[in-house]
Amino acid sequence: MLRKVVFVLNLSSIHKKAKALCCLNLVAMKTKLIRIGNSQGIRIPKPFVEESGITDEIEMILRDNEIVLQSAETTRKNWEASFEKMAEQDDDIILDQKEIEKQSEWHEVEWTW
Repeated sequence: MLRKVVFVLNLSSIHKKAKALCCLNLVAMKTKLIRIGNSQGIRIPKPFVEESGITDEIEMILRDNEIVLQSAETTRKNWEASFEKMAEQDDDIILDQKEIEKQSEWHEVEWTW
């Protein structure tokens, strides 16, 4: 199963892109635009959806005359691993630690211990 498949629709030359995709052992398919209200859309075949792992939400990117559809990244995906790596490299220090520890004027004047 592919972990990430990106569907690429070349708006200027679909045949050239399809040939390039086939050379990469990817499946290319021609489809037509359909009217959806005032917009246009495409139907993505079920095998493409299943193989790509696309769920209810996708990202649509316009890049160099191409529309790229891909699974929407999950918020905070891989943050835990990144934080662990930062800790291993001692790169997780608080940069303004002295300012945080310094008591404010309110603490010194208003606060009663």
